[in-house]
Amino acid sequence: MGEYEKLNELEVSDSSVQAICFTDDPQLVSSTWDVVLIESTFPGDQIRSQRLIKIQGHPVLDQYDEWLYIDNTVRLLKPPSYILDEFLKDCDLAIPTHSYREDVLEEFAVVKDLGLDSRERLEEQRLHYEEFSPSPLRERPLWTGIIARRPTSSVRKWSDSWAQHVLRYSRRDQLSVLTAIEINKPNFKRVEIDNFSSDFHQWPIHNERKSEKRFYRGNDSAQGSERLQKEILRLGDEIRVVQDAYSNSTSWKITRPLRAISLALKAIRASNNHGTMNSDG
Repeated sequence: MGEYEKLNELEVSDSSVQAICFTDDPQLVSSTWDVVLIESTFPGDQIRSQRLIKIQGHPVLDQYDEWLYIDNTVRLLKPPSYILDEFLKDCDLAIPTHSYREDVLEEFAVVKDLGLDSRERLEEQRLHYEEFSPSPLRERPLWTGIIARRPTSSVRKWSDSWAQHVLRYSRRDQLSVLTAIEINKPNFKRVEIDNFSSDFHQWPIHNERKSEKRFYRGNDSAQGSERLQKEILRLGDEIRVVQDAYSNSTSWKITRPLRAISLALKAIRASNNHGTMNSDG
């Protein structure tokens, strides 16, 4: 949404799943996704408009018993039906653990340091959570690039609560997803995978992303130097070239520690049914 990046096509087929891409781009066409044109909930806030589709879904999905959300930068290596079966074996909601953050407090610090949202808003959110729901702050964060769910009443209650937090507090949804789970207690489980690569996915796969749109523009001190940001983005592009080379080699698993360092650099750069759904951008 908001012309943030170009759509990545699916590379695995699955006749049992309808693959839906929600977009506000009337010109978007795809050979692997069923494109559904939607209007942005907030034309002046494309990030939160995308988050609402990601978090709450869309009426088009009501006909399906299971949903799989994937970020546009996630490449599936196995059919979506396989992932749904694996993730939802004994739960109604499954989300991977963030594999390179120690706790949610660290995620708050990184988002603030990189200027990805208002410092004042982030501090208010953190203080409110410390007072009313402190335990999730000290848990391992979740990585919301992949979300599998059955839209049960308790899962819908959780998603509505999560959306409220994203609208009230930071647009960075990984800061609030665990708090919404703690409050609403859906039938949830963590999926322990390397966020970069597993037997069923690779990440991140960028496609002409306009990374500067991630930054919060209302606070110069949080945004940092424009020149520095451009240089970091350039270095990030070089890192991706190296990662792509390693991902196609047998040394991919051996270099996991180097990839963790690379991911930290990516974070700096950002200163930085069955229904498969992808909210474009």
